[in-house]
Amino acid sequence: NIDNKVNLGQAFLLAIQNKNLKLSKISPNTRDYFGFYRAKFLFEKGNITQAKAVFKSIPAKSIYYLRSIFYLGVIAHIQGKNRSAVEYFFETIAKAGGHRNLVEQSNLNIARIYYAEKMFEKSIEYYAKIPRNSENWLTSLLEASWAFLLLKKANNSLGNIHTLKSPFFSQRF
Repeated sequence: NIDNKVNLGQAFLLAIQNKNLKLSKISPNTRDYFGFYRAKFLFEKGNITQAKAVFKSIPAKSIYYLRSIFYLGVIAHIQGKNRSAVEYFFETIAKAGGHRNLVEQSNLNIARIYYAEKMFEKSIEYYAKIPRNSENWLTSLLEASWAFLLLKKANNSLGNIHTLKSPFFSQRF
């Protein structure tokens, strides 16, 4: 309940994870919280297989489910399963509701996957979904510039770069 109101911080989460508690030993009403942060801890430590298993164990009714689905998309991409990754990101977007940052991060990841697969037009389509008032907009402009360049649309690419280099954004990018 406390974590829903304030972020308890990495030091607290690290201390919990270092206890090596079993999920079955944790009360059901806090198991999702602990499981999500256990999976995130494992992911950050590079133990992708275990992290994936724990993220998959988060039930759909949990407040941590949406973020777990997002991480499963990231893991699928790391494992070279881009089709699955895109499906996880689409699911995140479909269920995100008011979680704008998760929608934007999902769209960025979809765009990056399409770019990696040389599907540059699809990539640009998803970069364009990042709104101008977002912290991610300038990143999406820069990354889309490469896709435009590879499609031999130098004017679009230069337009994006010109925007990024404008005095208005000089302190932001």
